[in-house]
Amino acid sequence: MSASIFSMAGDAALFADPLSPSQLAPGLTRLLESGDLRKQLIERGRQRSQRYRWETGAAQSLEFFRNVGGDDYTISPRGCRKAKQAKRLRRQCRLR
Repeated sequence: MSASIFSMAGDAALFADPLSPSQLAPGLTRLLESGDLRKQLIERGRQRSQRYRWETGAAQSLEFFRNVGGDDYTISPRGCRKAKQAKRLRRQCRLR
């Protein structure tokens, strides 16, 4: 399992070795039997997901560039067009 999954999910998930039935079974049993645990994990997951929104990442990137290059960094409409073009190209590549 990738180390990044641990940092992303944090306390919003139960972890187990996916190849180990002896580790999977207790976790699945806890989830099936505890509605409160499920609700807690769902709420924590929603809260943690806010950290990984496009807007959050863009704001953090902009802050980084301003720290490195000065306060005159802005997001220009041209930059937005380039981002849309790149997204369109990635989507086209996946379709082939």
